[in-house]
Amino acid sequence: MYGRLANAIVAFFCFVYAGHSQSDKKNASYLLSIIIGCWGISVFCGLVNGATSLLKPALLFDMIFNVFFAYILITKQVCLFPIKIAYLIISAYLAYTLLFLGLETTEIFYGSSGSMIGTTLISIAIVIQYIDYRDNYKIPIIPSLITLFLCTFSYSRSSIICSLFFFIVVLFFSTRNLNNKFLRNIPFLIIVAGLVFLVIKNWDYLQMLDMYEKFERKGVDADGRDEIWEAYLSNLDMGAVLFGIPIDKNHLINGLDNPHNIILRLHSQFGLFAFIVYYSILVAIVRLLKKNPFIALLICVMVLRGMFDIAYFFGDFDYIFLALVFEKVLKREKIRNVKMSLI
Repeated sequence: MYGRLANAIVAFFCFVYAGHSQSDKKNASYLLSIIIGCWGISVFCGLVNGATSLLKPALLFDMIFNVFFAYILITKQVCLFPIKIAYLIISAYLAYTLLFLGLETTEIFYGSSGSMIGTTLISIAIVIQYIDYRDNYKIPIIPSLITLFLCTFSYSRSSIICSLFFFIVVLFFSTRNLNNKFLRNIPFLIIVAGLVFLVIKNWDYLQMLDMYEKFERKGVDADGRDEIWEAYLSNLDMGAVLFGIPIDKNHLINGLDNPHNIILRLHSQFGLFAFIVYYSILVAIVRLLKKNPFIALLICVMVLRGMFDIAYFFGDFDYIFLALVFEKVLKREKIRNVKMSLI
């Protein structure tokens, strides 16, 4: 809890004093009011449900940190070089542990499964894509390719699907810099054809991988998550719809606090208020599809990833999701003159 408190204080003061302007301080007050209001709603829903922890300070600290960090990302110049270096170091470490030491060793790094490894990689890579596009009109290829490669060995089907979608989005929009509609599709098609050729050429080897075995054995089923979702939905009555259901009170998943679904998680904390958030996200995606399809599809990657794991609401990487949603309030032009780069 003390670490979260420190993060929240640092994020708040960095935001207030980053620009040394009155507008920054007004925005800080405005955002802080919204955060405290949301926290109050969560506390009220918890009281109705008989929660033992009434104030939930850790949630408040997380919200302050995530929201203010998100706003810093979208309003201030951010040096991307250390983020890219950190991503490469993390990727190198995960590549070593996944390929040579086995998945369990990565518990030292993140304390979770291959699924969270995928979430970590996708989250940082999307930050890189977002900042490089916003500040430099560049869309680097290497981060999404590294993410796809490592997710393939993470034994997480949702990570593999999301990282593949992410890579295709990045590859497609990075080739949009040619005016001729015919010519600008050639690089995309050549790269896709090359990847398909490599997959076909090495199909016998790919069939021996653990991830292929898991797909073959389980297909795209929810792997037990559907039981958690069904248990939550089966307990919904009028009171539960209004105030949510604390996850650990659900009899089928007693003692667990991870429904592996951002929609259910948010509803469990905020009840009916969660539908306002759902609506805001939907509106943001629809508007951005018209205004900036690249950013909109990055949001879709994160929403899809969050449908199978708690990743983007009130967690370590929430600020990324919030930063992309906040993009709808900025006056950005449609993608143009974008340059493809390696990293």
